[in-house]
Amino acid sequence: MLSEKLLMFTIGALSSLKDARTMLEIHRVWNHIEMGFLSFGSSIGDVNRGLF
Repeated sequence: MLSEKLLMFTIGALSSLKDARTMLEIHRVWNHIEMGFLSFGSSIGDVNRGLF
């Protein structure tokens, strides 16, 4: 459900892009978000290992 909205938002954003600089900025921000999710996931993994 959420991923579907995210996909639609991404498609809408990409289709309305005008210049490559905006594309690069989105890519940079997306990488930052992905890194945040990865570190968040690994910290959850650490907590799980600590509990069990």
